[in-house]
Amino acid sequence: MNTTQKPGTWIAMVVLTVVFTPQAWAAGSSSSKSAVSATSAKAVVSASSSAIPEALQKALALPEGKDRDKAVKDAALEWQKSDPAAALGWAVALPLPMTPSNYGFVAAVSQTWAERDGPAAVAFAWGCFSKTKANSFSYAKSAFHLSLVRWSKSDPKAAVAWADKTVPADSSKDVMFWVYGSLAGGWGRKDPATALAWAATLKDDTNRQTAVSSVVGVYLKEGNKPEGIAPLVEKLPHDNLKSAAMMIAPAWAKKDASKAQAWVGTLSLSAAEKAEILAKTK
Repeated sequence: MNTTQKPGTWIAMVVLTVVFTPQAWAAGSSSSKSAVSATSAKAVVSASSSAIPEALQKALALPEGKDRDKAVKDAALEWQKSDPAAALGWAVALPLPMTPSNYGFVAAVSQTWAERDGPAAVAFAWGCFSKTKANSFSYAKSAFHLSLVRWSKSDPKAAVAWADKTVPADSSKDVMFWVYGSLAGGWGRKDPATALAWAATLKDDTNRQTAVSSVVGVYLKEGNKPEGIAPLVEKLPHDNLKSAAMMIAPAWAKKDASKAQAWVGTLSLSAAEKAEILAKTK
């Protein structure tokens, strides 16, 4: 893709990755693509035709509140042990607009499944997400993002290989944003240095920017010292270096403005670009 991601878009992904968790809120072959689609389709049918377990029905009938949320989440998690596709199929079909409670159910089921079987969870969530309207928000998109983040954290190379084989190269900007942002966000939690090195190899400018911003954003959001990731971004392509510095320098300046400003001065950027970044540190 030759278009560039709007500056604020990756921020939404980073916030979603870091903040919206259950605790906080309650180019491959055609045959491989067909296999994933077939698996997802069967899972959707299973989810729609399976009866909701009695325990979950009882929990859903409780008065709204924390007790109901806990009961529903516990029942949904119990369901996903025996039929994860049906449980997640139920969760992603919850009515919109999105609510904190319903998001928590989706997050709990998708992340727990991905911890146990990342490939299966992501394949199912992809089957749901790939059918959603571009640029719209949905529980299916949430499930895909959360499951891919979790898988890429535990096995980043396998997750990247899955994306390379499964996600069509001509997918929409919205799809690519969530794919590369999620991959980088999960991998960046485990190993930011290797994740950034991978991000720098991406040929598409937009995908590379999304991945770099995700790694840096997650690193900073999790409370790590800005100076820890600063050396890792210095060899990034020019545009990615600038955007990373725009994130790192202000965060660093909150603790030590003089060191942050001195670091900006060492970067391979123009005087005007450095001045733009330095303005964010004052």
